[in-house]
Amino acid sequence: MYQAKDPRPQQLPALQPGMARRLKERIAIESSLRTALQSRQLDVHYQPIVDIESHRVVALEALLRWKHPSHGYVRPERFVSVAEEAA
Repeated sequence: MYQAKDPRPQQLPALQPGMARRLKERIAIESSLRTALQSRQLDVHYQPIVDIESHRVVALEALLRWKHPSHGYVRPERFVSVAEEAA
């Protein structure tokens, strides 16, 4: 932190191993998402929201699903935040 706040020009601090791994994964997911959009690998599924007392559908929730050709279904927590930030 002190190196980052130092006003004198110097080398950027090196990334920690975990940071580099997460950055590479994020870049790979973003790139794969762009391909997924072009090749129609993303689907929207609608999930009904039901009132427990009346048993009536009161709303629908739209859920994004990604079926990767080699990895199968990708968990939303792995790609939704990347998709939101990249948009």
